[in-house]
Amino acid sequence: MLLAQISDVHLNDARPEAAARLARTIDHVLRLPTLPDAVIVTGDIADHGTASEYAAARKLLARLPMPVRVMAGNHDDRAGLRAAFGVQGDHAMEPFIQFAWDLGTVRLLALDTTIPRENAGELCAQRLAWLEARLAEAPAQRTLVCLHHPPFATGLRVLDEIGLADVAALERVIARHAQVERMLAGHVHFTATARFAGTVAMTAPSTSMTIDHDLSRPNEVYMLAGAPPALLLHAWSDATSVLSSESVVGDRDKSVMIHDGRDWLAPTPAPPTQSPAKQG
Repeated sequence: MLLAQISDVHLNDARPEAAARLARTIDHVLRLPTLPDAVIVTGDIADHGTASEYAAARKLLARLPMPVRVMAGNHDDRAGLRAAFGVQGDHAMEPFIQFAWDLGTVRLLALDTTIPRENAGELCAQRLAWLEARLAEAPAQRTLVCLHHPPFATGLRVLDEIGLADVAALERVIARHAQVERMLAGHVHFTATARFAGTVAMTAPSTSMTIDHDLSRPNEVYMLAGAPPALLLHAWSDATSVLSSESVVGDRDKSVMIHDGRDWLAPTPAPPTQSPAKQG
């Protein structure tokens, strides 16, 4: 089973490059050696939460042949997102966009960490009670808990100030349920991994723009990296735990076999590059 995680799309009527980058990401997903079985979009689908931004997102995401579920981020409008994409998953929780999604050997629980018209996030007692109830329903099923705001500090002050409030309350819930294999977030526009409540928490890169996460700079400095779109891939089987990796959008070299199932093979070297003729 393979799950693709796309995040922080930020479609913007006045900035067409965001849609172009999402289109490139979708092309990349469709060319992967193994087509994902499902796709989760972990928030900030629209930049301003307008109907036209959601219509554009829906049209682009409809190119994906596998099931797709979308979550709310701090730039999203819950009513607009629900109008465009409908109710997501099972155990939907109004007015939040919070749902469960059974993917067979793994269950996905999507949390709504948004506060209307605010950049920071929270999980109120009602949302945390929903999470507790869903986790108690299937204690033996591997579970991915998805949320837009990451449950850990990044070390960049400007991002941490708009992070998730009262992380300790979430930590207490997760610590009671050993089946949580991953916590998958977005919001910060780069990939990072941290321990959290006995499990692993990760942030996904953005399809729209990448934050340069360089802690050698003063943490007041906030810079964009000139990087291509990227996404996360999460794979699992009965024999393994969840395995996660970053997939950068772009051209790939042709795959070369180095093990045939029995023995290691010497890879075929690439043909030499012809040197340009000397001048003079």
